[in-house]
Amino acid sequence: MTWFWNRAASLYDRLLRPLAWSEKQSAIAEGVSGRVLEVGCGTGRLTTDLLRRGVAAYGIDLAAQMVAQAKDRQAEARLGPSRFCIADAQALPFADGQFDYALATGTLGLLSRSGQRAALGEMTRVCRGELRLLEPLEARPGFYPRRALTFCVDGMRPIAPIFLIELGLTYRREWDTMWGVFSFIRAWREPVA
Repeated sequence: MTWFWNRAASLYDRLLRPLAWSEKQSAIAEGVSGRVLEVGCGTGRLTTDLLRRGVAAYGIDLAAQMVAQAKDRQAEARLGPSRFCIADAQALPFADGQFDYALATGTLGLLSRSGQRAALGEMTRVCRGELRLLEPLEARPGFYPRRALTFCVDGMRPIAPIFLIELGLTYRREWDTMWGVFSFIRAWREPVA
């Protein structure tokens, strides 16, 4: 799959502009602060916008061409040393609890179910605060029309809510977008009593 995203990197922003994808990404990042990790940062638009707002944001992506464009975007904005690296969402190269927020937008749905579980586990491990996802969320097991529509978007697979529950997270679906395919999901650990 990485080969596809490396080839699509030069067209990525132009293809998503008519869908107002960057506006939806910005909406889920509203109010984040501290140290923020964007998993599957693509061309770095969201991470760079966060850096402009003074947030200590970092981005990872598995596609080298996406990361190269993200680094160029940050350099053009003159926002200090690079905050982007090539990394796998299923094996994040960060210490436990290093981030206040972890974001993923349109990344986890591209993974297999075991990949989704692993990536969510890694995001939970490195984030001491809240996960914010703009991803497909499974409405129920089995086949239903929105699941078929979700698959039509790059072969996406909805995330099973049980994955969040198994990680000890409480979650809430805030809103849906793009024909109900993507949901803004907030997930967090309840404070220990």
